[in-house]
Formats: sequence, structure tokens, C-alpha cells
Amino acid sequence: MNNKTSELDLLVAELLSLPAGRHRLKHKDKIKLLEYAGSFANLWQLLQVRENDKLQKAKETNRGNVPDHPYGPVSLHKPDGIIESNRQNVARGLNEPSELKLLRLIMSQTDMGELLAKAKQWRRQGIGVVSILDARFPASLNNSSTSISLLYYQGENLSLLSHISAAVVGSRALTAYGHKATAVLVENICRKGYCLVSGAAEGADTVAHQAAIDCAGETIAVLGCGVDIAYPRQNRKLLRQISERGLVISEFKPGTPPVARNFPARNRIIAALADFVVVTSAKTKSGSLITAQMADRQGRQVYAVPGSIFDSTQKGCHSLIKDGIAKIVTDLTMPEIQKASDLRTLAELRPQADSTRTIVAKALTNPELPETGAGGTTVESRQKQITEVVDASPATDRQIQLTFTPHHQNKNEMKILQFLTTGTKTLEQIYQSLDLSISETAQILTKLEMTNQINMRRGHYELSCPDLYKE
Repeated sequence: MNNKTSELDLLVAELLSLPAGRHRLKHKDKIKLLEYAGSFANLWQLLQVRENDKLQKAKETNRGNVPDHPYGPVSLHKPDGIIESNRQNVARGLNEPSELKLLRLIMSQTDMGELLAKAKQWRRQGIGVVSILDARFPASLNNSSTSISLLYYQGENLSLLSHISAAVVGSRALTAYGHKATAVLVENICRKGYCLVSGAAEGADTVAHQAAIDCAGETIAVLGCGVDIAYPRQNRKLLRQISERGLVISEFKPGTPPVARNFPARNRIIAALADFVVVTSAKTKSGSLITAQMADRQGRQVYAVPGSIFDSTQKGCHSLIKDGIAKIVTDLTMPEIQKASDLRTLAELRPQADSTRTIVAKALTNPELPETGAGGTTVESRQKQITEVVDASPATDRQIQLTFTPHHQNKNEMKILQFLTTGTKTLEQIYQSLDLSISETAQILTKLEMTNQINMRRGHYELSCPDLYKE
């Protein structure tokens, strides 16, 4: 990455976070400005459009003795990301969002030399920033429940933000039981190919990150302060290791201290990044419970490790299980969790399944759908009929579930359907129990999903109509 560009990104990101008196840009304001400009560099150019005129007049008045800005004046050519039809409007300041005026006001009240020095220092510390416009920005953070427009980071592997991840969190006051349970569980999760996400706090978070590093796993630390601050102090070495092998991230700009109100905000990022969350220990009033509840609200599967009824550090886990928020962990190898590689394989197949499911559902809403013969039809011929009807006539928005009776399935399909009558299963549980290859199992599951005979929720397969396949 070009250092000059990175410094400019950090400089503009810092401008977006600064106040002007009592006024400050809100999350939606930052998004509006970034989307209007198209990039940090373009936004800087737009800020400088008026400043160029001022600089030019100052140079004429002072006979050219006014120095240029370190990044140079803006030429009036089209900035990247701004369409040609807007070029003249941009140059004249027309159709500009009102938020740009506030940002110019912020800029006019800021010592830009000091700000540039700060940006240079952050880059020397290996700090970068990504916005919602960046393809590497995680989609799970760009929604109403997280409301994040900028993400600061230390580390070179930003692709980890898009990896299949598991969050492991727990108590700061960790018992020997909690320590061992966390370390063993994280090692097993990492060996299944998941990226470990946690908060780098004292106790369970620290054990989780260290266990991931020790088994050469991937890990992301989400901080409740700036990424340049080691908190707690004793984790300075650990955070350096994470930034070298994984990623340290924060929504808070560099230099932000670790104040109490930042940690619940930090927890929502942990919950959003993870595909599932495991709480290994928690008291009844614990930040880990906040993470678990946020994950549950966002549709993530939550697990909790039980403990002694006499141990106060496990009572939070017990309450999560009792309230139905978390599933109980009885095996630290977590056999109910699929390998990350299996999830990626299914994710690649899913677009085709989703497309076919839409065709089938739309066709069923058409009153002219051909009736099946007395002897029934095969899945393939039935879908051919449906597809022909969809092509021939429009459908309504009403969705109807499509199911097929058992005699339409081949032997292996029926084996899987019968196996699922005992409860939800993962891909790993299915192919191991039925002695099928993983590729064959994945293909069959995809076909059964395409015909709406099964559903997949957070890595677990279940029957759409359980009673249909019971003997």
C-alpha cells in the first residue's frame, strides 16, 4: 500500500471524526459524504476545491510565497468515482451535500499540519483505515444494528474480515476450569478452519487469542480503544503477535482511551463478525452476556459451556442455556460445528440453489400449474414443468413451500432424510454417520435444499416437513 495514500486516508478519516463546536458528523453523515465522494482521496479533493481558489488568491497577493499543501492542490479533472456529468457541479460546488459544508468548517478550525503529523505517526505504527466503500469492509458491520462507517486496523491480512469466524468470549476472572475449557475449545475450533474473534481483554479473551496463535490459527482482536493502545497493558506482547499474524481492529480512532462505555460497543462488533459465539464462562452481570444477546438478536447461533452450580463464574452461562439463548456445550470438540471449508463449499453452491428455489416458489403461485399424474412425477420432471410455467406466465409474490413424498427420492437421499428425522445435523455428522463422501453429501444436501425438502440454519440441516418422512 502506498504510504502517501494511506496517510491521506487516515487524515480524512480523522477529519470525519472531529467536531466543530457543538456540531459533529453522525454515522449517516459520514456515509453520505463517503458515498458522494467515492473514496477518501476524492473527498479530500472535494474539500480542497474551495481551498484551491483561496490558495491561488493568496499566492497572487503574496507573489507566490504561499506553500502548497503536502498533497498538492486539486486539479479540476474528474476525481475517481465521480461521474462525468457531475464534474462541473463538483467544480462549482453545486449539488453538494450540506454535510460537506460542515466538514469544511471542521477543516477550517483544524491545524492541518498537526493533523498530517498525526497521520504520518499512525502509518509508522502500521495503522490503516477502511471505510464502507472498501470491498474489504465486512458487510456484517454495514447495517443498522452496528452502524459503523470507518474501521481502524493493525495487521496486513484484512481478508480475515471476510473469513468464516467464531467468537469465543468469557469472564475476566477466569478459573482453572474456564482456562482449560477455553484453550481446548479454541484449538478445536481453529483446527476446523475458523478465524477466532475475541476482545483481547484479560481472562478468557487472552486465553482464546493465545490458544489460536499457539495452534497457528487465525485470530482477530476487537478493541474498545484505539488500535495503538495496549489494553490491558500486560497484553502488549499478545496484541503485537496478533497484529503480526492476524488483525487488530477498532471503530475508535487511534489514541482513544479504554473507557467503560466503549466495551459494549466493542461487543456488538464481535457478535457481528462471528458466524457463531461461544461463551466459556460468565457471571450473571458480564459483558460476555451482552455479546451473546447481541449475537442472538443478529441471528447468530450461541453456545455456552456449563460448569458447577456452586461456581459464580458459570452462572451467566447457565442463564443463557436456561433462557434458550444458547445451546449447551457438552463436547469441547464441538461436533455440531461443521468445518469452515465445508461451509465455504456449500456457500459456493448456494447461489444456484437459491435461484432454483425462487423459480419453484414463483411457479407454485400460478393457477395454471399442471397437475401431477396419478403415478406422480420425478423431482426432475416436476421442476421442468414448473420452470416451463414460470417462463410462460408471470407469478405473484405469494410464497408456498414445495415438498415431495418419500417415494420420489433415491436411496442416499432417503437415508439423509430419515437421518434428519432424529433432529438437526451438521454436514460432518451426516457424511460420517451415513458413510458417504463429503462431496456426495454436499451435492445431495444442495439438491434437497433446492426442492425445499430441507433447510439449513447456521450450519445445521433440518427437515422442512418432519412428519412427511417418519415411518
